[in-house]
Amino acid sequence: MQHQFYIKGEPVRAPRMTRRDRWAKRPAVVKYYEWSNSARQQCFGATHRKIDGAKIDDLEVVFYLPIAASMSAPKRAILEGQRHAGYPDIDNLLKALLDALVSQDKHVWRVRAEKRYQRPGEDAHVEVIITLKERLDDSLVTMEL
Repeated sequence: MQHQFYIKGEPVRAPRMTRRDRWAKRPAVVKYYEWSNSARQQCFGATHRKIDGAKIDDLEVVFYLPIAASMSAPKRAILEGQRHAGYPDIDNLLKALLDALVSQDKHVWRVRAEKRYQRPGEDAHVEVIITLKERLDDSLVTMEL
């Protein structure tokens, strides 16, 4: 059974965290946690819910990233909707998404992901299609404390 999610907002990469981040709130870490909570809220209606990774059969993700404001209008027109080959790396974006939506992401065995520049008239966002082995209900969503 497939479930499609549309997560508004610019995708955030997973930062490298240290023990110091528990009390020293670095901007990258704060932004990451805010995005994670927002993603869970948009997908599940609550910030403390995640999908059990063992129930996921397939995961497709498209990250739509913003075009730099410094680019000229003709170059922006060329890049809209095209492949994004720059920073941030796709593995860091994917790690942030999996950490936000999936408990026990070690069970996820197949992922298709791509990065693109945002399309004309759209804001930066993430499109996710999750194929589950079973129907998504409360038994598949775990509570994270």
